[in-house]
Amino acid sequence: MKTSIALAALLLAGAVSAPVLASDSSFDNDWYVTQLQHKGVNAIEAYEGAPGEIRAVVQTADGKHIFQYFNDETLAPVGASTGTFFD
Repeated sequence: MKTSIALAALLLAGAVSAPVLASDSSFDNDWYVTQLQHKGVNAIEAYEGAPGEIRAVVQTADGKHIFQYFNDETLAPVGASTGTFFD
């Protein structure tokens, strides 16, 4: 009986702590979206990309959404990033 109570307590503790650990990310989507918008990029979402890069969802003038890649420190476009359509 003591073993099953201890096991249940351990499982409960793991279930409570797992979401907290999962959200321990230093990536701030909103900050990157705001900074890109200040640079004139119509970003609506930002995600971590390859090391040193972020991937942004950008809305074009005709309303389509494309992915564009930017340096995560300078926010300069990476390479010849013209965007990848996904709408």
